Amino acid sequence: MAKRRPEPTREQPELTPTERYLAEQRELAAGDVVAATTAASKAKFLEAFVQLGNVAAACAEAGVGRRTHYDWLKDDGYKAVFADAVDEAADLLEGEARRRAMRGVQETVYHQGVECGMRTRYSDGLLVFLLKGARPEKYAERHKHTGTGKGGSILLETLVAGPELVAGGASV
Repeated sequence: MAKRRPEPTREQPELTPTERYLAEQRELAAGDVVAATTAASKAKFLEAFVQLGNVAAACAEAGVGRRTHYDWLKDDGYKAVFADAVDEAADLLEGEARRRAMRGVQETVYHQGVECGMRTRYSDGLLVFLLKGARPEKYAERHKHTGTGKGGSILLETLVAGPELVAGGASV
């Protein structure tokens, strides 16, 4: 009879897909030093990737060769877990962009080479990007082209937005 996994409780939260995959890898590697090392390397790489958001940097941090990571991607389970890590890294990046846009960053102010205070600098550019991403139907760039042709004047309006907006049925 197969072992049943106990229902998650407050003390035992539901595992994320990444945690579940890595736990399965560790179980499969029990007694196999090479497989256990590989599972540990995958975990270290994925944790580094979430924080760094860059394959080369995560490989360097985890001590894993780039080619190794790309070989791991041939495994559908790892591929799915890596896709989750990409999403997590993007969420962290978006959170940092939002923080800089809305809360700003502290900068030291100097006058004639002497520190004289602090100020908060906000990023309007990041705020615009966040608005375009959150509400593309309202904030995406629009272009209007006019001209004349054989049949008379023409008007062409286009909406510069991501493919998901166009594919989602928005008229352009």
